[in-house]
Amino acid sequence: MTGVFATRAVWDIGAGKKLGLLEGGDVLTGQAIATGATWVFAGVVSFILLMGIKLVLGLRVSEPQEVQGLDVSDHDEEGYIFV
Repeated sequence: MTGVFATRAVWDIGAGKKLGLLEGGDVLTGQAIATGATWVFAGVVSFILLMGIKLVLGLRVSEPQEVQGLDVSDHDEEGYIFV
């Protein structure tokens, strides 16, 4: 909410420009742009990491392992024994 309520009464920065949205300033615009850039960066890096993991390890187990169950196929034990 700094971008909304920023005012010169608190700290005289910005070389005489208006600060917060309530004063008619553009601090909120800068914050929105920075937030959007952060989201885009995080999304792109996450996608790159996901594709790297997919290339090296794969994202799924094989179908026989999936049918058998991961407790048995990966850990050689049963998590739930229903009799």
